[in-house]
Amino acid sequence: MDAIARLIFRNLLKNYFDLFWLPAQSPEKIARLVTRPGYEHVVEALSKGRGMIAVAIHMGNQELMTQITAITDAKVTIVAEHVKNERVFRYLASKRETTGVNVIAQDGALKELFRALKRNEIIGLVFDRDVTESGRVIPFFGKPTRLPDGYAIMSLKLGAPVVPVFVLRQPDDSYAVHIEAPVLPEGRSS
Repeated sequence: MDAIARLIFRNLLKNYFDLFWLPAQSPEKIARLVTRPGYEHVVEALSKGRGMIAVAIHMGNQELMTQITAITDAKVTIVAEHVKNERVFRYLASKRETTGVNVIAQDGALKELFRALKRNEIIGLVFDRDVTESGRVIPFFGKPTRLPDGYAIMSLKLGAPVVPVFVLRQPDDSYAVHIEAPVLPEGRSS
């Protein structure tokens, strides 16, 4: 068990290192570090003209997702937790915005997310932690758990496909960005 804990801690440290290291790298260098199995799903989702809601969980390296413009030419807006210290939040947002990604706080302008989808852009959200405590309580591994539902509401309102995405660090410290098939709101086929 200690060995697993050490591996987890080591990986978390690498992820925090990447928060500062990745913004200093060129988009070309980042692109060389990334494979993107399933990228055709991004193309498919955006071809519908309703934008794309990329959803991820806190697994793998979320900081790589802030550098997503290195692997796609799509416009991207991500939602970040608004930490209490405003200077820290702005500093982290500036690091995450180095490649042109738009960062908004989770308590920020919801309208901007709708506008981005209407412009056929990608919005990125994590959906395994409800920091606003406004989501729905559902059974999760047998326990009632509050999970965010904003991505589902936006998808239903605008018809934007939801695309699950997750990042896995590879043994050589490169990354695999796994992109799953788009999920359309119930009752919509295109």
